[in-house]
Amino acid sequence: PFVLFPSSIFAITSGVSFGFYWGCLYTYLGSLGGGLLTYYAINRFGRFKKNKQWKNEKYEKVRSKIEREGFRYVLLLRLLPVLNYDLVSYLTSLTKVKFKDYAMATAIGIIPGTIAYTYLGTSMTSGSKEVVWMGTTLLFVIIGLPLVFKKKMKAKVGL
Repeated sequence: PFVLFPSSIFAITSGVSFGFYWGCLYTYLGSLGGGLLTYYAINRFGRFKKNKQWKNEKYEKVRSKIEREGFRYVLLLRLLPVLNYDLVSYLTSLTKVKFKDYAMATAIGIIPGTIAYTYLGTSMTSGSKEVVWMGTTLLFVIIGLPLVFKKKMKAKVGL
């Protein structure tokens, strides 16, 4: 949880190693646990840096919006992965987003990506070209959504 390593690699590998159902379960529990641990650790031990992080007026505006609507923003950032998974955990832990809101939004928001990446990993072992194409298509849809909504998201967040 403390390394900016793409969690998608773990999900794909989980699908290859454990199959779709167990891979989804392990990936979901690992991603959720890692996200919650990161949020808690940074929130708990990173307090001394909080006041210095938001000197820029633009970032102050973003922080303010995130703090007012924490659940909504964390959910959007999880559903439309425009930022690295751990980076979202770090940044939201430096705000005043309630842990409960962060945890619920993360628990819901990581489901589509977990399914898509794990399915792609599982499809690689199927031996069926159709299944691999379905997995790849699903992944492109998950990755493509942020590109379609990126401009709207930036405007909504205030960047």
